[in-house]
Amino acid sequence: MKEILDQYLVAVNTFDFTKVSKYMHSNAFFALSDHELANLEQIKEHHETFWSAIKNGKFWATDVNWLHTDARMLVCSYTINFSGYYRW
Repeated sequence: MKEILDQYLVAVNTFDFTKVSKYMHSNAFFALSDHELANLEQIKEHHETFWSAIKNGKFWATDVNWLHTDARMLVCSYTINFSGYYRW
């Protein structure tokens, strides 16, 4: 499980949603602190908008909680952490 999450985090840190989406189900759902992303199109838009404004960004996850695991799917919750410079 950790290996897959690590691969996902490597993909996120490429800032290329094509690479990130390979780790997401077509019905992926993200619950952020201030809003929800209910489908891949919303997730892609958020990902691209967010990372286009952050320079020298680095993303990592803490507080990982595995909610479901089987041979076809892994589901977890985690706290999003990032660092970088915001571009005005």
